[in-house]
Amino acid sequence: MTSKYRVEYALKSHRRDQFIEWIKGLLAVPFVLLSQPAAAYENDQDSVARAVEVAQVRLANIMRDVELLVEDHTQLMGLVKNCGPKLITFDGDLTLYDDGESLRPGDPIIARIIQLLINGIHVAIVTAAGYTEAEGYHRRLSGLLNVIKAEISSWTSGHHNFAVMGGESQYLFVFDSTEQFLLRKVPRYEWELEAMKKWTDSDVKTVLDAAEEALNECISNLNMAAVVLRKDRAVGIVQTSTEPARRLTREQLEETVLVTQQRIEMTNPKIPFCAFNG
Repeated sequence: MTSKYRVEYALKSHRRDQFIEWIKGLLAVPFVLLSQPAAAYENDQDSVARAVEVAQVRLANIMRDVELLVEDHTQLMGLVKNCGPKLITFDGDLTLYDDGESLRPGDPIIARIIQLLINGIHVAIVTAAGYTEAEGYHRRLSGLLNVIKAEISSWTSGHHNFAVMGGESQYLFVFDSTEQFLLRKVPRYEWELEAMKKWTDSDVKTVLDAAEEALNECISNLNMAAVVLRKDRAVGIVQTSTEPARRLTREQLEETVLVTQQRIEMTNPKIPFCAFNG
């Protein structure tokens, strides 16, 4: 059965990519706007035939538009290939390494990232992991960071092109071979967008307070073996039991996301936020 979280995710505005949202909207038309209870057509086979025909025509038109978009995208990619990329970003968990794990020496992706850096391309790890200090990121990325340090003596450039953006764009670190954990924290004022500079501590506190309250209620109402963990710019839940019967289920987590998101929206937040299960 499709969970409520998945249904709402498919219908709500995509927070990070409006192009994806637009495609979703196009594809949803034949299946949502033309859907009717079966009883409405039981005694009218002509209506069924007409609805099917219209749906097929609309779907064909939509797919034609998608094909044109793909063609345009192909031309754009050709332009990118001619110009060359300047920045390539990677997620951490479930992209560079398994969930909760870290980059280990010998992982195949390390050599590829190193080659990008040698070629003068900026590489950034953009992760939700919200460590406020470099040690946490070094623990997850030490396999890569140690290789960069070992090889930079033979590079003419590139080692300054590696960065880590953590905590959903809250903390920025850049590679620095002189630092104990090989990453130097960049002060927020050096990289914040103008819009971000207008955020106040009060605005942040309002969002986190609402989220924390919702999370505590979900733990109680859904009987979850978890505790709330609040950080400087984030709040979440951490599982407290290793017993299989008490493991957090996907349905519990998805419901918690929806409740928390709704509770924050009710406060009319003045800053953007991201509620997610991941």
